[in-house]
Amino acid sequence: MLDSVNMSEHFDSNNKAHVFNAGAPIWALDWCPTSDPELNRQYLAVGPSSSRNFKMPLGTRVSSQSPACIQLWSLHPSEGSSPDTDAEDGGAADCEMVLCVDCGPALCLRWCPLPSNDPTQEDVPSSTQLRKLGILGGVFADGSLQFFSVPNPEDLRQTDAYKELDESAGALPVF
Repeated sequence: MLDSVNMSEHFDSNNKAHVFNAGAPIWALDWCPTSDPELNRQYLAVGPSSSRNFKMPLGTRVSSQSPACIQLWSLHPSEGSSPDTDAEDGGAADCEMVLCVDCGPALCLRWCPLPSNDPTQEDVPSSTQLRKLGILGGVFADGSLQFFSVPNPEDLRQTDAYKELDESAGALPVF
């Protein structure tokens, strides 16, 4: 679960598609608009249902304390790729962050249409301020409309709490 497969490993080597497992049926997704040319990643917000067996009858709401999540996946060049091989590189897809919510599964997700990510600031230490990736809005199964200021996953990895995690586990998504 929360893994991806480069399709060129199993099919035509010219195929640059990816398949990823969100753990349950996906009900909502949206690409994050970014205006930073230095950002070598694209982000996709994914709203899976809370389980494979979750059913929501039409016109009903779930209780207001229904656990669910929003996953933030990144698509980026493969590790070790260079500008010379970028045209051939299919890249990689990784689950970067999981936002835990208690309003049921997302029925619709949308990023703020204008890029609202914070630019890279060399003079501000990363430990004092987290840049935001953008503002994400969603309609959820409990009938609510909610907005989230989503932090940049790269900045979260620089925090002390993340650094204390077991390094043998590799690159973990942030929860």
